[in-house]
Amino acid sequence: MASSWLDIVDTAVKIGLGATISGIATYSVTKLKRNSDKHLSATQRKRESIDSVAEQVEEFSHICLNYWARILDWTRKKNAGNKKSETLESELKAVRVELFNSYKILASAESKLLLIGENKAQELLRSYGEELTKFYATVYIGDHGVTIDDIQLWRVTILGKRAELFKELSSIYAKM
Repeated sequence: MASSWLDIVDTAVKIGLGATISGIATYSVTKLKRNSDKHLSATQRKRESIDSVAEQVEEFSHICLNYWARILDWTRKKNAGNKKSETLESELKAVRVELFNSYKILASAESKLLLIGENKAQELLRSYGEELTKFYATVYIGDHGVTIDDIQLWRVTILGKRAELFKELSSIYAKM
């Protein structure tokens, strides 16, 4: 009788200990998996945000370079003494308005960078936007007094700021 009582206790301890070890292992693995999934999800959301920022910067850059090309063409024709073309001027005005309105795209991209904690990229984006603002304020429809060469230099400056920003975005990608 004593041996059967001891066998029962021995079996109960083995089953209880096995269940406890199994429960602890399951809890640990589940916790690790949950943390891993959470990190993977956060990384994926960050990557999507960076992609979105890049698309928004490109959309804004396209509008800006469209304005740059049109104002350059308009200035060349004006300097050459060509008669004002109402069509060209109205298209230029429309692109200028589009550029002005597209600053909200840049603001949206900037807010995404701030949200994900990428302050350096946000500062570069702000610098890019400020450079475009200077261009917008300096080269306008009318007697702006800016030479063709200076207008062409603006393109180099704008593309340089854009390249700096994309270099930082690429660096963020590499770290993920």
